[in-house]
Amino acid sequence: MNREYNVLCALEKAGYTNSPKAVLFCDDPSVFGAPFFIMEFIEGIILRNKLPKGREIAPADFKKLTEKSLDCLLELHELELENSGLGKLGKPEGYVSRQVEGWIDRYFKSKTNEIEAIESTAKWLQVSQPPTGKTTFVHNDFKYDNLILDPNEIGTIKAVLDWEMATVGDPLMDLGTSLAYWTESNDVDIFKMFNLSYLPGNYTRQEIIAYYAQKSGADLSHINFTILGAGNLGSRVGLQAAISGFDVMIYDIKQEALDNSLKSIQKIIHQLQKSGELKTGEAETILKRINFTLDPVEAVKDADFINESVTEDFRLKKKVWQQFGSLAPSKTIFTTNTSYMLASMFAEDSGRPEKFCAFHFHDVFYSKVVDIMPHPGTDPELVILLDEMGRKLNQVPVLVKKENPGYIFNSMLLALIGSAGKLLTGEVGDVETIDKSWMVNFHMPMGPFGILDSVGLDTAWHITKSKSDPASVAFAALLKSYLDHGKLGEKSGEGFYTYPNPRYRHPDFVK
Repeated sequence: MNREYNVLCALEKAGYTNSPKAVLFCDDPSVFGAPFFIMEFIEGIILRNKLPKGREIAPADFKKLTEKSLDCLLELHELELENSGLGKLGKPEGYVSRQVEGWIDRYFKSKTNEIEAIESTAKWLQVSQPPTGKTTFVHNDFKYDNLILDPNEIGTIKAVLDWEMATVGDPLMDLGTSLAYWTESNDVDIFKMFNLSYLPGNYTRQEIIAYYAQKSGADLSHINFTILGAGNLGSRVGLQAAISGFDVMIYDIKQEALDNSLKSIQKIIHQLQKSGELKTGEAETILKRINFTLDPVEAVKDADFINESVTEDFRLKKKVWQQFGSLAPSKTIFTTNTSYMLASMFAEDSGRPEKFCAFHFHDVFYSKVVDIMPHPGTDPELVILLDEMGRKLNQVPVLVKKENPGYIFNSMLLALIGSAGKLLTGEVGDVETIDKSWMVNFHMPMGPFGILDSVGLDTAWHITKSKSDPASVAFAALLKSYLDHGKLGEKSGEGFYTYPNPRYRHPDFVK
């Protein structure tokens, strides 16, 4: 009693407009036999699990009520803590952990049957707790049946009740608790006993999250981002995803590839710090977001988003998507980073072609472009989502309206590479001469063969070997001779040039 009285007093002092005024507190047991407090009387109606007798609520009123209730919650989460005294009413340190452990402890103490879903959820909660974010005052039981509504205007909230569990903690936990009670029309009936949020006009849970995020400025996008293929480009995409705040899992079939991926990521981080694009203290946090695995089940068990970057081999890609299409959860979005193939060639192999789209990166950190190329069966909503995802990954999204091998840029690049290969195999010029000509004339930092080393000679070979013209056949044979000696380009340390200090980067190269 005393605590709730103090909460109401502090809320009034903080200027909260939606709580009843506290009148007095009495701890003399001789009055009622127990301590009590009195608060102002507020007339109105409260929505329980059934509509009030004789009342109908229009969808437009429920929509307004949804927004007004969220506005009440947002106002609460913006209150000043120290001068009002609200900050003394809780212990924010370790708040999330205490809540999670409390829920789990209460479940196991009252457990009667084995419920695998709850036990797996408990394990997931223990290992998936986010870092401590913003600290605010939280209600901890915010839902329709704790709101007094104006009987003449259902969308108007007169007061918020039941503050006994209010404390200081993470506002997203408060939002999450509300969402746990927020049922939708397609939920099972037993859940609908808690709220009328399933009736027409109410926001969906996703709409509530979007509304709260837009009004508060909070980023509520927790994404588990899986990379299939730990090569040069896959590693770069994985690193950028981690820099953007996503949890990243990089998968490959070879431990050596994973080891090289980590080394590559660490090297790029060092370069980004040196250039000032990353602060010194950010590296540790970013690396903690990246995990590596040889286990395909582990790779995608929690995946929200998959970007596949395996070798440009048609049969291999079909096999990969058949495998991971059956392993990934239903929520997962599938994207391929193929350079020259089409998503429609293996969308059906994924088992969910509507959630499948080409999402192709270039260099990631230098050429910040991502191509979005849907196939005819791609859900149009996915294209919108991928545009947003591209921007979150600090890339410029380029929508390719119609499937085209090589997208837009790679179609132009292929013409350049093909011409360079023809000049080389025809002995018109050597590697350095051809690159110098391009670099000097177009003021570029590298030429066609430097670009090929960056792309990967294995990728270039898989593309070139599929062509039957004499120039392509000759160039494919040359590329194969490099591959046979383990020279894959920059990712292996040697291709047309030797890395990490290739000749074309030397100051005297173009002199």
